[in-house]
Amino acid sequence: MVRALYGQPRLRELFPVVSHGVVYLSRRAEHPWTDDVPVLHRRAGGGFVVIRHSDGVTLGESDSLQEAVGLVVGNLPTG
Repeated sequence: MVRALYGQPRLRELFPVVSHGVVYLSRRAEHPWTDDVPVLHRRAGGGFVVIRHSDGVTLGESDSLQEAVGLVVGNLPTG
């Protein structure tokens, strides 16, 4: 998942935090991490779900990693 995210130039500027099959992306490289950037979760049955933790909104689900990465990029906060 991290390699797929890194393939997107806009996401290379963010700090990845990986834990339990989840990739968090933060604009800060130290704790506390920002929570307004979409988070990529691996679904237990396969596929992926993209969630914005700041408000708990599910931004989308996909069986394809590339599509899920597209959801992350498409839902980045402005700036």
